[in-house]
Amino acid sequence: MEVTFNNPSYLWFLLSIPLLIIIHFITEKTSRKRALKFANYEAIAKITGESIVSSNIVLLLIRVAVLGFIILAISGTVVYYVGPVTEADFVLAIDSSASMTANDIKPTRIEAAKTEAINFVNNLPGKSSIGVVSFSGSAFVDQELTDDISKVTGAIENIGIKSAGGSDLGEAIVISVNTLLESKKSKMLIILSDGQSNIGIPLEEAIKYANKNGVNIDTIGVGTKEGGKIAGLEVLSKLDEERLQSIALTSGGSYFRATDKESLAQAYKIISSTSEKRISKDISPLLVLASLVIIFLEWMLSSTKYRVLFS
Repeated sequence: MEVTFNNPSYLWFLLSIPLLIIIHFITEKTSRKRALKFANYEAIAKITGESIVSSNIVLLLIRVAVLGFIILAISGTVVYYVGPVTEADFVLAIDSSASMTANDIKPTRIEAAKTEAINFVNNLPGKSSIGVVSFSGSAFVDQELTDDISKVTGAIENIGIKSAGGSDLGEAIVISVNTLLESKKSKMLIILSDGQSNIGIPLEEAIKYANKNGVNIDTIGVGTKEGGKIAGLEVLSKLDEERLQSIALTSGGSYFRATDKESLAQAYKIISSTSEKRISKDISPLLVLASLVIIFLEWMLSSTKYRVLFS
């Protein structure tokens, strides 16, 4: 199991916990001195127990727990664990930038990607809803989540190279995550790209958004390290694996290199047959709920044997 934080800067507030402990014991010491001014120790003992003023260690621990949970909640605590994926909904995000016309995968990167994407959809086991997103300089939802396979394959077939310059992987991730928000199953995003993202939303922010919403991202690098020529241009386009590997690593998915149609088909086969995935869970709401329960517990204890006699 792994724990990360969406807003790690708030963790600095954990330094307030030692301050709370110091204040508690200073207040306790002051209360004890005030108690000594009373002459009727026997009466006080009947109320407080054996000691004149309880040190209320239990209440201190409760208050520390409440403060700690609240700080962890506002820090956006996310827990990662490996769990079974029985059913999942998918979004296929296909790069439609000019670099995908490179011919290092026959006939071109994008045509090979579309062909194997259709094969994946047609052979996907179980009942899944699938969405389609294409992206270049901007991302477009070509098909909302649906279990109608004909609509999905039609949307994939109609993807063409966009005239907008560059490739915005960050926006593609955000748009795909938004498409998956309505899903009640495991949420899976598959990105097919040569990895050449050079504009738009920072990848770090996009991945954080995916993690927050429990979306696993598998990336398929389409192309070769040697590269291929972009259609109509004497420009060599090479596969940028590092960026795609980073996306998969930090979002609970896997990276696959597809240097030909066979390896592309194998990547899809592995994705569709995987029974376990690295699952993310934002536990911030649970921490807030736990804080409220503990506060209520403190109130109950303060009204019984742990009540404070001296303010």
